Amino acid sequence: MRGLTYCSRILSFSVTAAFLAGCGGSQPPITPGAMQQSRMIATPSDRRGSWMLPEAAEGDLIYALQTPTETGGYIIAYPSGQLVGYFGFPQPHLFSYGICSDSKGNVFAAAGGVSGDFIDEYAHDGTLIATLTSDSPIACSADPSTGNLAVVNNAYYSEANIGIYKHARGSPRLYFDSAFEAFASCSYDNRGNLFVVGWPVSGGYFTLAELPKGEDKFTNISLSKKLGNPDSIQWDGENLAIEAQALVKGQLGSYVVYRVQVSGSKAKILGTTQFKFWRRPGRSTILQGAFVAVYGASAKSIGYWQYPLGGHAYEVIKDIAPSRLGNLTISVAPK
Repeated sequence: MRGLTYCSRILSFSVTAAFLAGCGGSQPPITPGAMQQSRMIATPSDRRGSWMLPEAAEGDLIYALQTPTETGGYIIAYPSGQLVGYFGFPQPHLFSYGICSDSKGNVFAAAGGVSGDFIDEYAHDGTLIATLTSDSPIACSADPSTGNLAVVNNAYYSEANIGIYKHARGSPRLYFDSAFEAFASCSYDNRGNLFVVGWPVSGGYFTLAELPKGEDKFTNISLSKKLGNPDSIQWDGENLAIEAQALVKGQLGSYVVYRVQVSGSKAKILGTTQFKFWRRPGRSTILQGAFVAVYGASAKSIGYWQYPLGGHAYEVIKDIAPSRLGNLTISVAPK
C-alpha cells in the first residue's frame, strides 16, 4: 500500500504537467474588478494580471496559491480577509505547490517550469525581487536565524534532496538522507534547526529527521507513534506541528495536526488537533495562536481556527477567491 501511495503522488505530478502542457500552458489569471483601483507592480509582458492595492502592504498579508491552473495566487489582508491583490508567475510553468515566507515578509513560491524549475521571491508588497533555479520543488522554509532558504526537491531524474540557499541567493547546497524515499515538507525552528518529513525507503508511511544547525548530516528521529502519509510540517512557536494522516490499526484515516516535541533522536506526540471543514490538501499557517487554512468544499474560502484548540473556525472569509485556493502562507508586514 505504501508503494502505491507514493507512486500515485508522483503520477499526479505527471498527469498535472501533461494536462497543462496539452492546454498550451498556464492561462492568464482571473483579475478581480478591484484592479481598476490598484497599481500594477510589474509590466503585463512580465506578469500579466499582477496587482495590489497601494495601502495593503502596510498590514499582514495571506499569499494563497491558485489551483488547479496555478498561474499565481491571491493576496488577502490578514486578518480582515479583504482581497487586496494578485501575484502572477512570469515564467510558463506546469505546477506550483510550495510557498513560504521569511521574517522580513518576503514570500517564496516554488514552481515546476516549462524550461526549468524555479522559486520566485516576492517582497511583502508583491514586487518580484529574485528568481532561484531548482529541481522539482514542492515545499520550502526560511530560517529566521540566518535568512537561509530550504527547499524540498523531489527530483524526477535524481535522488530527492533538500536544497539550502545561503541567504536565499545563488545556488543551493544539496543534502540527502538515505532513509527517505521522498520528502514531503520541511520547516526551520526558531534556532535554525531544519526538520523534514517524508516517506521512508523501507516500511511504513511516515518518517521524520532533523538537520541540526551547522551540521552536514540528518539525524533520523523515531516517533512515539506510527503515522500515516505526511503532508506538511511547521514550527508553531514551541514545538513542531505536523499534518499527517492518522493510522489506526493499520488503516489510513483523516488528516490531523500532531503537536510533536523532539529531544535528540526521539520525539513524542504531545497532542492532536482536528479542524472542522478544513479543506485538504493545502498547507496551513500557524501564527500567534491562529491556524489559517483553506475552508470548505469549494476551496474558495479561508478559515481561522484557534490553535491548538481546533474544532470549528472562529471566523470564515467566505468565497474570497474567484477560483480554488491551495497552499498558503502569511507574510508579516516589515516593522
